[in-house]
Amino acid sequence: MKKIITLATLMIVMALSSMCSAANWYWLASNDEHSIFIDTSSAYRDGHWLCAWYKWTSTDGSYQLVEEKSTIYNRRIYYKMGNLCAYNANRHLEFSHNYNFQHVDELPPNSIGEVAFVKAMYMYKDK
Repeated sequence: MKKIITLATLMIVMALSSMCSAANWYWLASNDEHSIFIDTSSAYRDGHWLCAWYKWTSTDGSYQLVEEKSTIYNRRIYYKMGNLCAYNANRHLEFSHNYNFQHVDELPPNSIGEVAFVKAMYMYKDK
């Protein structure tokens, strides 16, 4: 019986570990309030869209994880959000929502988001 429990536990641990993947956060841009990182292990191109998870950190220690698709059209940058998870400085989840990439918004020109997007798009221009 002890062997069966041990074997079952081992199988569950192996199954869960194969579903997990570690994020590889790469710095894109910062200003006085935020820093933006891209998860290079999740980023990929889908036609004209750059798809990735981003981490927005604040100076107070809180942060947001954002799944986003972004593109350039007529010299303007547009994005759609998938999942958003907001954490406080103690790493406790405060809010989460799945936006299902339903709404397209324009990034404000000359913003930290624009700087981060341009750098990310350059990194993934040929991928």
